[in-house]
Amino acid sequence: ISDPAFLAHVRWAGGYLESGLLKLQEEHDCIVEVRGRGLIWGVQCKVPVGPAVAAAAEQGMLVLNAGPNVLRLLPPLIVEKEHLDQALAMLDKAFAAL
Repeated sequence: ISDPAFLAHVRWAGGYLESGLLKLQEEHDCIVEVRGRGLIWGVQCKVPVGPAVAAAAEQGMLVLNAGPNVLRLLPPLIVEKEHLDQALAMLDKAFAAL
């Protein structure tokens, strides 16, 4: 965990995920706020996120809720760009379910 290259990758991945989530916020009116740091993120919605959790699971993506209106994202520290792109596409479909 103290390897500078590893930490740089985590910082990069967190920034990339944040950027993608903010784009989703622009596209989906149901998203109120995107908050987090590194690879721990929450997406607060105007409505309960249960349907989005279920829609993500149907696509093979495991996400959790943090209260009724917050979708919690905790990707692994070794996540790669292609995985983040897949996750953001799945989240796009999941938020469409709200």
